[in-house]
Amino acid sequence: VPSSPMSMILVIVMCGAVTLRSAFLYSAFGVGALALLLSFSRAGWLSLIIGAGVLYVQLVRAKYLSFSRMIVGILGALLFGVILFGAFQNEIIARFTDRRAMSAIQSRVLLLKQGVDVVKKYPLLGIGPGITEYFGVWNDKVKYVRKSLPDIKMDNQIHNGHIQVWMETGTPGFIIWLAILLLTTKGAIMSIGHENQARIVKSIRLAAAVSALAFLVHVTFGTEINNYRMFGLFWALLGLSRNASLTRKEDLHLLEEE
Repeated sequence: VPSSPMSMILVIVMCGAVTLRSAFLYSAFGVGALALLLSFSRAGWLSLIIGAGVLYVQLVRAKYLSFSRMIVGILGALLFGVILFGAFQNEIIARFTDRRAMSAIQSRVLLLKQGVDVVKKYPLLGIGPGITEYFGVWNDKVKYVRKSLPDIKMDNQIHNGHIQVWMETGTPGFIIWLAILLLTTKGAIMSIGHENQARIVKSIRLAAAVSALAFLVHVTFGTEINNYRMFGLFWALLGLSRNASLTRKEDLHLLEEE
């Protein structure tokens, strides 16, 4: 399973485990976290760490966690991390230090520079939505781009969804994307729901907001923005987190007993 949807799903599972106090969901989160670790995806690890960290703080702010449960959760997470690191220490370190890892980092930096050059050449309207996918090294579609855009040089897809949006849609589109990014971040780290919202609705909206944030963290280092299923999931989660109609307890008697 790709690491991006895994980190998004795990954030939602974590929220459900804490809110419902479900041993099954806690177990599912542990198994999922182990599966994500074994994918050895650095972007997947980072998106889960940030997503889970933000969610944990929000759950404490929303008083879904008592002080004792908060301490137990922190100690449990640290213990889980130490055990996993001890079991896979060599593989984890290799993801940051071996020749392949360093080569991948250097190539990503080069692609970023090439992407910035594209933005400089086409600052207003960009090169068109979806064009950067044609630069993937696993296909020969780049030959079609070279005929229409002979002044563009890209060795591979740029592994940064934000710069990709800028390349493809130009500065106006990038400004809109930045607004969406800020809206998502604000919803994840600042809002814990209204007082008149039912507990389960607060949890659903919070999980959706933080899961959407985890996606944005992951696409900073990958090409998942080209996957229409995952991109569609991001928009669905963002819409759910911003759903203003889920506000009144009296409309939610089927979801939660008052």
